[in-house]
Amino acid sequence: MKLSKGKQNENRNFDRSSLTGANSRDLKELERHHIFPREYLQRELELDDVEEDPVEAEVIISNLGNITFVLKEVNASINDEPPSDYMKNYIARARLHFIPEDDQVWTREAYESGAVQKARLKLIFKAAQKHFPSVFETDEAAKVQRLAF
Repeated sequence: MKLSKGKQNENRNFDRSSLTGANSRDLKELERHHIFPREYLQRELELDDVEEDPVEAEVIISNLGNITFVLKEVNASINDEPPSDYMKNYIARARLHFIPEDDQVWTREAYESGAVQKARLKLIFKAAQKHFPSVFETDEAAKVQRLAF
């Protein structure tokens, strides 16, 4: 099955090659992306009411569980769409960004409860354990034994 030019661009834009910094041009084309867009969260979670503590609102919006980097054109095309609307177009690349593939966590309710962030951070942690096992050991006895030498 041949992908349309638009689908080819979508796949390229969320592809690992555009995230690894294969050349400096790629890095210049990257932009910080809120998986749940800022405007969407402000509107849906009524964050304008958190005016007395703007830091609290920023933590809700820009926590590490909600940030990844994509090409500017992808970020612009997503605009303020919720992941429940746009993520299906990028699902093949979501795992490269440690974005849970389960569409049940792409909802406002899952974000508000922290389920999205927890699921994403768990994926990041598992990848870190795989690639840096001695740093991310979970067995306390193994840590103590390793540090004793």
